[in-house]
Amino acid sequence: MVLGHDDLFFVNPYGYAFSEITASRLLICDFDGHVVEGEGKPEATAFYSISMRACTG
Repeated sequence: MVLGHDDLFFVNPYGYAFSEITASRLLICDFDGHVVEGEGKPEATAFYSISMRACTG
């Protein structure tokens, strides 16, 4: 989750290995999968894990 926003979260962009991710490469997305800030497409599995967390509280 993005601090101060309960409707936004950080997502790794598609195509980067975990060891390649830096803060400046992260995307900020909403729950509908829209990129709010950053460049690239979000990693598809991120929305699955975020939706599971939202369902389980």
